[in-house]
Amino acid sequence: MFDDTPIGPDLNHPDAMIRLVSAVHRFQCPEMLQARKVNYQKSFSSAAVHSSTKELMKKADQYRTLLAENIVNSRRSKTTPQKSVMQSTQQYLPYLQCILLSCMMQSDQAKLNKKLTFEWASGLEQANKQSYHSEALMYELVMTIACEGIATAGNACDDSLDGKFPIASKGFAKAAGIFQCLAEDQLPKWISNGTNVEAANLPCEVSVPICDAFRMFYLAVGQQMAIATVLMKPGVPNYSLLAKLCKGVEELMESFIVTMRSKASDKMGKLDESFLTLVTMQMTLQYCLSMYFLARSIWDKGEEYGLAIAMMHDAIQNMQTRQSVTSKGMPEITKKSPLKALEPDLIACRVHLQQVLEAWEKDNSSVYFDKVPTKISETRKIAKGVVMVKAQEFNLEEVDPLPLGDPNDTSSPPSYEKATSQTNVFANMDEDEALARELQEKLNRGEID
Repeated sequence: MFDDTPIGPDLNHPDAMIRLVSAVHRFQCPEMLQARKVNYQKSFSSAAVHSSTKELMKKADQYRTLLAENIVNSRRSKTTPQKSVMQSTQQYLPYLQCILLSCMMQSDQAKLNKKLTFEWASGLEQANKQSYHSEALMYELVMTIACEGIATAGNACDDSLDGKFPIASKGFAKAAGIFQCLAEDQLPKWISNGTNVEAANLPCEVSVPICDAFRMFYLAVGQQMAIATVLMKPGVPNYSLLAKLCKGVEELMESFIVTMRSKASDKMGKLDESFLTLVTMQMTLQYCLSMYFLARSIWDKGEEYGLAIAMMHDAIQNMQTRQSVTSKGMPEITKKSPLKALEPDLIACRVHLQQVLEAWEKDNSSVYFDKVPTKISETRKIAKGVVMVKAQEFNLEEVDPLPLGDPNDTSSPPSYEKATSQTNVFANMDEDEALARELQEKLNRGEID
């Protein structure tokens, strides 16, 4: 009887490799502190007397309260997904934008009966619940957008855990787009108008370098999902493509670290230590896998067996735990680290790489007799990786201002054109009004769809 049982070890990539490639860090959403102290209806009780404006303020309070509740539930309960937070931010943002624009375009009527103070705790920083507060509506807008970005990434994490890697990749691309909007649009606008709040008194989310760094981070994670998608497919994968994709992730992760160290070193120490360790681990892992897949691609061509063996040696060496912080290799995982759960998969991948190497060395010593180089030429390595995941563009919804002040005044709110042409109206604007004006000018130019 014919026996089709494979001879020797299974050299197909193990499931452990897919789990390592798709390993991500989930951040908690920023949290509203003293959420019930903010009440738009009470604060604008004299200015919001038109029925339509009253209804707007009422709904803004309702959606803000709902957002605050969903944030708390997502942070404290595993049964409440961050998707609920994402949906709440999408409901709340248009009302917040409308209040911002209404105050900007009718600054004389935008009188407060009760001071508005917005307090938030960062979601990116370690869980110490430090309170950061500001009276600026723009601060509320930025933190709500950041909340949507982190919740969007959290929802993508859920998709990843369910093995829905293509959907997760799109989710992380959307999160990258949200942080890109903060870094390139909303935050520069606020800064250029001279906010009087010191950067040290603001959460990490209100930092251009931080948001730019997380744009790159979520692009990298999105590409991790793309790699996992390829590895999940039956049959032999395209090793050459995988090598380039892994190199692309490594480069994005490296750019994230470089940006943090060079432009946000004061904030970097506030991030979760296990998160930074995971980033370092992924950088090393993606380098090793890039060499591994490149080696397999070269071996399968049947021409340079010695070079493939040398590359596999390099991948195995770098997969080992490093001896010091400055040496090559994987970062050490401490006993209490949440990354301890990844250790069995790391061991399984090391065993797999060693099995492939031993099988190749056996074949080379008995069949091919190809010389194994002691050093791999840089020209034979991948010079630049491929980044196939692009940030999904994020734009704020276009809204119209509502009337403030005397309900007997039948005149409509000033037009966008009139408001932007009368420079004297903005001579004494506060930072919210100035920022809202720039936002509206951007709408006029068609830069926001």
